[in-house]
Amino acid sequence: MTEHDIDDLGFLRTMLALVGGRSEMVQRHVSTLDTERLADKCQRHQVAGLAYLLFDELPAHVTVPEGLLNRLRAPYLEQWARTERLRLHLAQLASMLREEGEEFLLLKGLSVSARFYGRSDCRAIGDLDILVPRARAHRIADVLERRGLTRRSPRYRANASALDHVHHVEFDYEGDAVELHHGLRVHPSFRIDEDRLWSECGSVQIQGDTYATLSDEHALLLHLLGLHSDVHIGTATGRWFVDAYQMLTGLGSTFPWNDFLEARRADGTGTICINSLALFLVLTRSDEHFSTLSTALDRRRDQIVLEPDRLAYLDLLRGTSMLTRKTWSLRQYEGGMPRTVSWWLSGIPQRIAAKPEAFTEDVIAHTRTSPWEESPRARVGSTIEDEFGVDPSAFQRTVLRFGSLTARVYYQRASYLDAVEELFRLRPGGARDAVHSGNGTNTVDAIMYIFDGDRDRLSLHALPDRPVVDRPLERLVEIQQGVAHGWIYRGKSPVELYIAIDREHETPTLLLHSLMVVINKILSHQDRYHLHAAAVALNHKTSLFVGGKGAGKSTISLGLGRAGGTVLSEDHVMLRRADGRFLVSGCDSKMHLTEKSERHFFDLPLEARVVQSAGVPKKQVDMVGMVDCRPYEERQVAALFFCEVGDQFAIRSLSKEEASARLLEPLTERHRFVDPAEQQSFVALFCQLAESCPTWALTLSPNIADLSRLATFVREANAEAAAPEILNLR
Repeated sequence: MTEHDIDDLGFLRTMLALVGGRSEMVQRHVSTLDTERLADKCQRHQVAGLAYLLFDELPAHVTVPEGLLNRLRAPYLEQWARTERLRLHLAQLASMLREEGEEFLLLKGLSVSARFYGRSDCRAIGDLDILVPRARAHRIADVLERRGLTRRSPRYRANASALDHVHHVEFDYEGDAVELHHGLRVHPSFRIDEDRLWSECGSVQIQGDTYATLSDEHALLLHLLGLHSDVHIGTATGRWFVDAYQMLTGLGSTFPWNDFLEARRADGTGTICINSLALFLVLTRSDEHFSTLSTALDRRRDQIVLEPDRLAYLDLLRGTSMLTRKTWSLRQYEGGMPRTVSWWLSGIPQRIAAKPEAFTEDVIAHTRTSPWEESPRARVGSTIEDEFGVDPSAFQRTVLRFGSLTARVYYQRASYLDAVEELFRLRPGGARDAVHSGNGTNTVDAIMYIFDGDRDRLSLHALPDRPVVDRPLERLVEIQQGVAHGWIYRGKSPVELYIAIDREHETPTLLLHSLMVVINKILSHQDRYHLHAAAVALNHKTSLFVGGKGAGKSTISLGLGRAGGTVLSEDHVMLRRADGRFLVSGCDSKMHLTEKSERHFFDLPLEARVVQSAGVPKKQVDMVGMVDCRPYEERQVAALFFCEVGDQFAIRSLSKEEASARLLEPLTERHRFVDPAEQQSFVALFCQLAESCPTWALTLSPNIADLSRLATFVREANAEAAAPEILNLR
């Protein structure tokens, strides 16, 4: 991502934060953007007046540079004067047509401003747009000319073919442009129901005067068709995106997107609407506000002609390739490219007559100037470099095993890797260097990058309302927690994961907590769930021993391992569901022994490093050679034990409800969710785990010898069960 990309995306984020009333995000963006450049962008993108009003109305605690308001004040005053002149001309035009017995609908500028912004002076407006019935277009054009308006376009021809290639003609009204439309847009594949358009029209009030206008549905349709045309000719501005945000917000969260898109499919504009909406969502990253729309578009992603990608869409708007933008627009018409090109060529005389200067600039000279910054270099095709501005050659590389999941990890600082290993008890050293999976094949399931986050880029990605956002069009999940910001690119194989760390606010404790939440979210999208639990297979059936620090998990693992069991892990496991079964694998072969456990199981003291665990000194040893240890193999969960240390050894049956509650209680701090539905799915998963097998409450006594009773109990409980093979399901 270049400096120009950051500027353009930062400008969009700032404007949407302004119109959305998110003052804290506005403050964050303004502090990272150059004031002069921001003011210049506002003018180039036709939102300077709106920006002035919104900046001026911000709460007192938001610091707005005085120079910024000064730069925007003059454009606002000019905008206000022009809007007032257009409003007066509109009233006079309406009076003329009423006297002639003609009806019209007010389109675009003043209507959008009054309906979706609540005031007529907040939006830059260049002309008046009115829609008249197609059959009356010739007569109304003659009426306007007779009433003193001057034609800027030639008269409509008598034959109907002229109306099939140009959707409006232009007039001059005392220095202001008036566009007389006889259709929203024209194309041989369009089947827009004009009777319905007129019968379902709404109304808008502008300073006491009431005007007929399009319904919400048709106003949105016209706006989406407008972006399609603007990209085609290279004139799309940021104002379109700000207007779209206001319109979609005004439509509300209950707007029936599937019905809307099906209606557009029926009238031949479906693919155009889908692509315009996709471009909006991807560039503005506003999925969190319009999640229903995002889901509806994802169901129709086969109609998206350019793979959703922010940088590719920016280049499209910049119009760096006339062929690219014209191909993007032409491919969206029904009937294929040959039919569209043939229609377009046959209508050249009408378009030249309607707008000779615009046609010459766009088609012959290609001299239109895009308001978007030109990118000074070609894309390198690397997400890590283009999107995050990080040089991959500066990274160190290793391989980590999250149970049966293998991740190749690129990290910019050793402290990042140390934090991940501490959180998930991943083996430092040998396990990093060999890539092998539980089924014996060499594979990598995920590629993870952990790096210093650039302040400007992190500001672009700040999530306003909730910590997790699913962006289905981009096959992307974004999560923000503390000093860590993560991106999960689900559309790639192996899946790619990026974690940016905010170095400015990082502390060791905050880094650990932030990485815990972000990486758990990443793992959940790979159907892995991290549990503080031991896992031991005895008689070919695997029991899971769940408990916090000091609950006896290490002692249980060693005791059952010495009794002939296979230890998958003594403290950290990865759970996964596949084909209706719950599978578990361990994260490493380490074990932590108290002095008491060491004396019980070993004749001589072990040579091992002493570490602190919950304030208790323990020796960290490798289980290999002490017991049968297979941490990365997946085994089906056959029983759940919830363990604690008490005065007397006891095992009692546990209800499924209590088992579910005990499973979920420690997980709430570690997981964040896109929406309530995802959270409910998460809860249901662990309830189903509790339902899938026997559940027990296990109390250990101070006498370690009582572990023999546990081994006997597990053997007897598993005696009648079949002995399944090791599961290597992926």
